[in-house]
Amino acid sequence: NHAGNFEMNDLKWLGGLIDTDGCFSISKSLRKGDNVVYSPSVIVTNKNELILGKVVDILRSNSINHYVKKNGSCTNLQISRPTVLNVFLDLIGNKVLTKRNELEILKNFCQLRVENVNRNGCNWKAGYTKEEISLAMELSFLNKNHYGECVEYSLIDGLVPDYLMKDFSV
Repeated sequence: NHAGNFEMNDLKWLGGLIDTDGCFSISKSLRKGDNVVYSPSVIVTNKNELILGKVVDILRSNSINHYVKKNGSCTNLQISRPTVLNVFLDLIGNKVLTKRNELEILKNFCQLRVENVNRNGCNWKAGYTKEEISLAMELSFLNKNHYGECVEYSLIDGLVPDYLMKDFSV
């Protein structure tokens, strides 16, 4: 099926773009009354409008809600609700290579958050579990140390080990 192959290639391309220009994150902020809020997201930042247009087309074709915001000379494309992220991360999961650890942590956080919210009567203001907080801290740590991980994978000098290349054939 040619259309299916085209879609698979689009998802592989998007996975590669996220590996290079993307970020899996859980930001922490304080709200009124010293309430801590953890906001999960996948962000792609790029200057090229054609590239971002292609990302938007892929997301729309897969019914993934997102928003686009100009940030100086760059544009940020962000997917941010846990329920939407669950769908997106399932879709893109095996296409991301170097940031796979970050993806898995974000996926686990979103799944736990949705379960917690459902247990609390669909209340998105429900307190965070120890597991959710732990995952948010772990993802923050990995993001801060991502450069060291890239060195470990030999991606800084442009060399990709064979054990990672085999994942491209999936």
